[in-house]
Amino acid sequence: LSLSLSLCVCVCGGGITRQTTPRGRTDGLTRNIPLSLSLLLSLSGRQSQHNHPNPNQIMQSLTRASTLTRGVSKTSSVRGQSVVRRAKAGNWYPGGDSPAHLDGSLPGDYGFDPAGLGKSPGNLSRFREAEVLHGRWAMLGAVGCIVVEASGNGNWLQAPQWAIDGSDPSWLGQSFPFALPAVLGIQFVLMAGAEIKRNEESDPIKRIYPGGSFDPLGYAEKNGASGFEELKLKEIKNGRLAMFAMAGFYAQGLATGSGPLADLSAHLASPFGTNIATNGVSVPIY
Repeated sequence: LSLSLSLCVCVCGGGITRQTTPRGRTDGLTRNIPLSLSLLLSLSGRQSQHNHPNPNQIMQSLTRASTLTRGVSKTSSVRGQSVVRRAKAGNWYPGGDSPAHLDGSLPGDYGFDPAGLGKSPGNLSRFREAEVLHGRWAMLGAVGCIVVEASGNGNWLQAPQWAIDGSDPSWLGQSFPFALPAVLGIQFVLMAGAEIKRNEESDPIKRIYPGGSFDPLGYAEKNGASGFEELKLKEIKNGRLAMFAMAGFYAQGLATGSGPLADLSAHLASPFGTNIATNGVSVPIY
C-alpha cells in the first residue's frame, strides 16, 4: 500500500506541475489521475490477495507509468515552448523589446533608442551616418592623443599652444612653417572638398561606405559579403568606444591638466590616492 501511495503521489505531482492549456485545463493532471488510481487499485488489490507483491508486476507497472508520463512530459514541454517569452539576443536591456524601427538589420543594432529618435526613416538614416563618421573621427583623435604623449612630445592639451603663442605648428617634434591662417585655409579646402563630394552621393549606404579609393586594401571585396558586415560591426563598436574615450580625455584634461598616459601612470602608482574621487573636480567634497 505504501508503494502504491508513493506512485500515486509521484505521478499526480508530475501532472500538477505541467503547463496549462490555453483553455485553462491541466492536461497532465487529467491524464495522470486515472493512471494513478489504476496503479493504486491494481497494486492494492494484489496485495490483499498476497502478502508480498510480485516484483515483476511492480516493475511492469513502473515501466508503464514511466512511459505514459514521459509522453505527457514531452507534449507539455512542446506546448510550454510556444508560450515562453524569449528576449531578443543581444538586446541592450535584458528582457526588453526592441523598437519596431530597430529590427537588427543595421550593424551594431542592440535596440537602443529609449527616446524614439529614430522612428522616422530619414532621422534613422541621418543618425546612422553621423554615428559612423563621429566614430571614425574619435578613433583618429584617440590615437593622436595617445601617440603624441607616448612619443614624448607633450600631451594633446598642449597641441594648440603654438596657435596661441603665434609660433609655427609642429608634429612629433617636427616644425612646419605655416601660420594659423594658412593651416585653417588648408583644412577648410580639404574638408569642404571631401564633404561636397560625399553629399553628391544619393545612396545612403555609399555615403557611409564609399569603397573604391577609400578602401585601398580591398577589404570589402577580399572578405566577401559576410566578412564586410563583420568589419562594419567592428568599426561601429570601436567607434563607440573611441567616442567614450575622447569624452573621458576631455573630462580628464579639465580635471587634472594632464594627458591620459600621465594620469594612468599616476593612478597605477596610487590607485586609492589618485582616482576620480580625489582629483578635486569630479567629486567636489574632496
